[in-house]
Amino acid sequence: MRILITTCTWSSLARATQLETEGLLVSRIDDPADLTHYLKFGQQNALVFEQDLPGLSVRAAVGLARKHAPDLPIVVLTGADADFGQAQALYDLGADLVVGAGIGTVELAMRLRSMVMRANRFCPPSIDLDGIKVNPIRQRVVVGGLAVRLTRLEYEVVETLALARGGLVDRAGLMDHLYAWQNEPEARTLDVHLVKIRRKLAEASQGKANIETYRGRGFRLACDTVADPHMAEAA
Repeated sequence: MRILITTCTWSSLARATQLETEGLLVSRIDDPADLTHYLKFGQQNALVFEQDLPGLSVRAAVGLARKHAPDLPIVVLTGADADFGQAQALYDLGADLVVGAGIGTVELAMRLRSMVMRANRFCPPSIDLDGIKVNPIRQRVVVGGLAVRLTRLEYEVVETLALARGGLVDRAGLMDHLYAWQNEPEARTLDVHLVKIRRKLAEASQGKANIETYRGRGFRLACDTVADPHMAEAA
């Protein structure tokens, strides 16, 4: 999952780094122009606001984000002096969670993952797609009862396709989600990762799980129903 976070202070920069340590992809912004650009063209799964942007208050930023992205989870981290009225105003503008900045990073990461899943109409902790189970909380993929060993980037590809609920994700959207225009490799690099993921999924599912390519349109995570061998033995 990719999180867009405001980083105008040292503490927020540290928070962004900590979220990366928790396995999230993180995009950092520190001015209103960047916020508008990401809202229009980015592929983030959630937003975290920790303070005002230069010339743009948190309230205005929440309102702007909700206007451009009605379904995107928005978290606001408030200072110790924030009162109920300030929190209520943020909820009225469209924030999904208003919580003190003292929240631990592990808890924040878990909440973000759960919120993203629910925003995409999945019930935590896992995304179940006809025999493929993707667990964003633990960042695990299980096919037919067997864990699939994936690199972090390979996992992100599978998770992004799983969140699409069997729909297509185009190449540009997938690349933007993975790299967010930062150190983006050539397009063929994605093809190399897809080949490796397809092989691993096929090995775990006897060839039933796959990432399908629709030329010129995108990619789709697909699976003929894969039985869990442990469940079969129990039956």
